[in-house]
Amino acid sequence: MIKKIVILAILLLMFKLSIEDIRTRQVSKFGMYSVIFFAIVCKIVDLYNGKIFPEMELILILPGIILLLIGCVNKEVCGMGDGMALLAMGMMLSVAEYLRGIITLGVITFIFSGMILLLKRDAGKCKIPYIPFIFIGMLAGSIYSFVRK
Repeated sequence: MIKKIVILAILLLMFKLSIEDIRTRQVSKFGMYSVIFFAIVCKIVDLYNGKIFPEMELILILPGIILLLIGCVNKEVCGMGDGMALLAMGMMLSVAEYLRGIITLGVITFIFSGMILLLKRDAGKCKIPYIPFIFIGMLAGSIYSFVRK
């Protein structure tokens, strides 16, 4: 029950950050640190309940770590907020939920990007906010968590 409340808090924060990212192409550091904090709380709850598998935990947070490293190397062209959001997603979801979320995130990003390429002339110069797609992926993965018993 506690984990579901924490996941709901993360989703609400991610919704707020998604709107912020769409409007300004930036997210507040406080908001992202709050999401990371709640994701760590999810991991602590999982640890308390005995639902942590160390080898899988590394695999789940690896995409977020890689995106953070890419952000450091190329001076945040791919933002640090995106890496933190993927890191939080890996910490808050189980393997099955994470895979559902990542697949949903990828498909929706692919469709949206394809539409922009087809409809806009200067699509190559267009910057797309990524946090809303990560939010949708988190939501898709979390729905399974809320529905199962």
